[in-house]
Amino acid sequence: MVAMECMAAGVPLILSANTGHLDLIDDDNCYPLWHQSPVDWRPDGGGTEYWRESDVDEMVAALEWAYEDRADAHVRGQRAAARMAPLTWQRQTDAYLDAIGWPAG
Repeated sequence: MVAMECMAAGVPLILSANTGHLDLIDDDNCYPLWHQSPVDWRPDGGGTEYWRESDVDEMVAALEWAYEDRADAHVRGQRAAARMAPLTWQRQTDAYLDAIGWPAG
Protein backbone atom coordinates (compact mmCIF):
# COMPACT_ATOMS: atom_id res chain seq x y z
CA MET A 1 0.00 0.00 0.00
CA VAL A 2 2.79 2.44 0.82
CA ALA A 3 4.40 1.80 -2.56
CA MET A 4 1.11 2.55 -4.30
CA GLU A 5 0.66 5.76 -2.32
CA CYS A 6 4.17 6.94 -3.21
CA MET A 7 3.61 6.06 -6.84
CA ALA A 8 0.32 7.96 -6.89
CA ALA A 9 2.19 11.00 -5.55
CA GLY A 10 4.78 10.72 -8.33
CA VAL A 11 7.65 9.70 -6.08
CA PRO A 12 10.23 7.65 -8.02
CA LEU A 13 10.54 4.28 -6.31
CA ILE A 14 12.92 1.38 -6.09
CA LEU A 15 10.77 -1.74 -5.84
CA SER A 16 11.70 -5.33 -5.16
CA ALA A 17 10.48 -7.46 -8.05
CA ASN A 18 8.64 -9.98 -5.91
CA THR A 19 5.23 -10.62 -4.36
CA GLY A 20 2.75 -7.73 -4.66
CA HIS A 21 5.26 -5.35 -6.20
CA LEU A 22 5.17 -7.36 -9.42
CA ASP A 23 1.67 -6.00 -10.01
CA LEU A 24 3.00 -2.43 -9.86
CA ILE A 25 6.07 -2.69 -12.08
CA ASP A 26 5.63 -1.82 -15.77
CA ASP A 27 6.82 0.50 -18.53
CA ASP A 28 9.77 1.96 -16.64
CA ASN A 29 7.60 3.42 -13.89
CA CYS A 30 10.11 2.59 -11.15
CA TYR A 31 13.54 1.10 -10.57
CA PRO A 32 12.83 -2.62 -10.22
CA LEU A 33 15.21 -4.87 -8.33
CA TRP A 34 15.11 -8.01 -10.44
CA HIS A 35 17.81 -10.01 -8.64
CA GLN A 36 15.91 -11.79 -5.87
CA SER A 37 17.29 -14.56 -3.67
CA PRO A 38 15.22 -16.98 -1.59
CA VAL A 39 15.04 -16.30 2.14
CA ASP A 40 15.50 -19.21 4.50
CA TRP A 41 15.70 -17.90 8.03
CA ARG A 42 13.76 -20.61 9.85
CA PRO A 43 15.57 -23.81 10.82
CA ASP A 44 12.99 -25.91 8.96
CA GLY A 45 12.76 -23.42 6.04
CA GLY A 46 8.98 -23.37 6.32
CA GLY A 47 6.83 -20.34 5.67
CA THR A 48 9.35 -18.45 3.58
CA GLU A 49 8.99 -20.14 0.19
CA TYR A 50 7.61 -16.97 -1.44
CA TRP A 51 9.87 -14.49 0.35
CA ARG A 52 12.79 -12.98 -1.53
CA GLU A 53 15.70 -10.77 -0.62
CA SER A 54 16.89 -8.01 -2.95
CA ASP A 55 20.49 -7.76 -4.04
CA VAL A 56 22.33 -4.95 -2.20
CA ASP A 57 24.56 -4.11 -5.18
CA GLU A 58 21.49 -3.74 -7.39
CA MET A 59 19.91 -1.46 -4.76
CA VAL A 60 22.98 0.76 -4.65
CA ALA A 61 23.06 0.91 -8.45
CA ALA A 62 19.38 1.93 -8.53
CA LEU A 63 19.98 4.64 -5.91
CA GLU A 64 22.92 5.98 -7.90
CA TRP A 65 20.91 5.89 -11.14
CA ALA A 66 18.04 7.85 -9.58
CA TYR A 67 20.42 10.35 -8.00
CA GLU A 68 22.56 10.89 -11.08
CA ASP A 69 19.71 11.11 -13.61
CA ARG A 70 17.07 13.29 -11.97
CA ALA A 71 15.21 13.80 -15.25
CA ASP A 72 14.77 10.04 -15.62
CA ALA A 73 13.65 9.77 -11.98
CA HIS A 74 11.06 12.48 -12.61
CA VAL A 75 9.75 10.66 -15.70
CA ARG A 76 9.53 7.38 -13.77
CA GLY A 77 7.62 9.15 -11.00
CA GLN A 78 5.17 10.60 -13.52
CA ARG A 79 4.68 7.19 -15.15
CA ALA A 80 4.03 5.71 -11.73
CA ALA A 81 1.42 8.38 -10.97
CA ALA A 82 -0.29 7.70 -14.30
CA ARG A 83 -0.26 3.96 -13.54
CA MET A 84 -2.00 4.55 -10.20
CA ALA A 85 -4.50 7.18 -11.40
CA PRO A 86 -7.20 4.69 -12.48
CA LEU A 87 -7.01 2.85 -9.14
CA THR A 88 -9.32 5.11 -7.17
CA TRP A 89 -10.84 3.89 -3.92
CA GLN A 90 -14.30 3.99 -5.50
CA ARG A 91 -13.29 1.98 -8.55
CA GLN A 92 -11.41 -0.61 -6.49
CA THR A 93 -14.24 -0.94 -3.97
CA ASP A 94 -16.78 -1.40 -6.76
CA ALA A 95 -14.57 -4.05 -8.38
CA TYR A 96 -14.20 -5.87 -5.06
CA LEU A 97 -17.94 -5.81 -4.34
CA ASP A 98 -18.62 -7.03 -7.85
CA ALA A 99 -16.08 -9.84 -7.48
CA ILE A 100 -17.72 -11.13 -4.29
CA GLY A 101 -21.21 -10.74 -5.73
CA TRP A 102 -22.33 -8.05 -3.29
CA PRO A 103 -25.77 -6.73 -4.24
CA ALA A 104 -25.76 -3.39 -6.03
CA GLY A 105 -26.92 -0.53 -3.86
